[in-house]
Amino acid sequence: MRLRLWVIVFCSFGLLFGVGISQSAASVPDARLVVSDVSVEPTSPSADERITVAFTLENSAGSASGIDIESVELAERSRFGETYGEAENLGSLSPGDEVTLDFPASFDDSGAYDLELQIEGTDEGGSAVSITRPISVDVGTADPDIAVNAERIHMIETDDGVEVGGVDELLGAGGDDEPEPTAAIEVSVSNFGSATARDVYVNASGESENYTRLPVSDVSPNSTETAVFETDQFDADETLTFEAAYRLSTDSPESERQLTTTTYEYRPGADSLVLTDMELEYDGDRLLLTGNAGNIGETKLKSTVVAVGQAANVTPSAPQRDYFVGTIPESDFVTFDLMATIDDDTTPETIPVDVQYRADGVQYEQTIEVPYDEPAADTDGDSSVFVSGVALSGLLIVGTGGYLWRRRQHASN
Repeated sequence: MRLRLWVIVFCSFGLLFGVGISQSAASVPDARLVVSDVSVEPTSPSADERITVAFTLENSAGSASGIDIESVELAERSRFGETYGEAENLGSLSPGDEVTLDFPASFDDSGAYDLELQIEGTDEGGSAVSITRPISVDVGTADPDIAVNAERIHMIETDDGVEVGGVDELLGAGGDDEPEPTAAIEVSVSNFGSATARDVYVNASGESENYTRLPVSDVSPNSTETAVFETDQFDADETLTFEAAYRLSTDSPESERQLTTTTYEYRPGADSLVLTDMELEYDGDRLLLTGNAGNIGETKLKSTVVAVGQAANVTPSAPQRDYFVGTIPESDFVTFDLMATIDDDTTPETIPVDVQYRADGVQYEQTIEVPYDEPAADTDGDSSVFVSGVALSGLLIVGTGGYLWRRRQHASN
């Protein structure tokens, strides 16, 4: 009897255990979901700004069943947390299939949000299938903090596109046949706020006219985008205004753009050339001017020419009426020689020297008045005086020697 009783008890437990196993196996869904490539755009939204949550959903190839995706939610990870975005009836996935989905969400207040992506579905057997994926979103305020800055740069076109940098960096960048670096003004738009600046453009204007308007990529928080303006469009020596117009990511497309401006004193090369160490001397009846053409600016001077200017009592004289200096690097100089004829009836106060050069693609012309200090007697006259003096000294030496020789001869007699 006892043995039979134990058998009955053992069988009863076995039946219960088997039922438990069967029920446990039946609770495992036949569809297995995998979530990947989750992204949030923009990455740092502002309060009230709509974001887009995108992700890839896959029904694993090892699944035994297809699945109907019933809902997707972006909600707080707490059990009774708030939902910030959701979508329903997103279609079906067979085993091995995947799909990229996205849906909108928004936040009323700024702050750090600890969220999760919650995906619910049903397999072909009617069993519920769910999967979650944690997401953190930092929501900021929409206060604007946009700064604009302009600075002078150089750029050069190469086979790989346009390169920007200093002149020394750019020389040699494009091979032996590369063009000279050209100057430009680079305007940077920096975003120090928490909302993205969108639909940005930069407008350039001078004292009397508007110049180019260039678009700029959206400027996300803690980033900078730039626009490059070639200087050949600007008038020489003027105050330029660069105005950045933009909308914050929280603004509606119909709202007016907000503005931030900066000014830039454009002085590419005016008065950059000076004449130093000037010396005046006569070469026969012509006046020889020798000196240095120096570049005191921050721009390389190109195609530089110096020439004797026209005046009432000064005439350029061959063979050095003018002198091609060529290129003068920053903080450097080149020596030159000029010749002029001075009217004998008058003494000029200055000798006009005309200079021409190019800087940043702009042609400059100016006249520099060189003070006229009466040169010493011409070199031919000095030589004549020197020769006469030497001859006279020779005669005195010869005469004195003859006198002493005759006295000696007389004494000996």
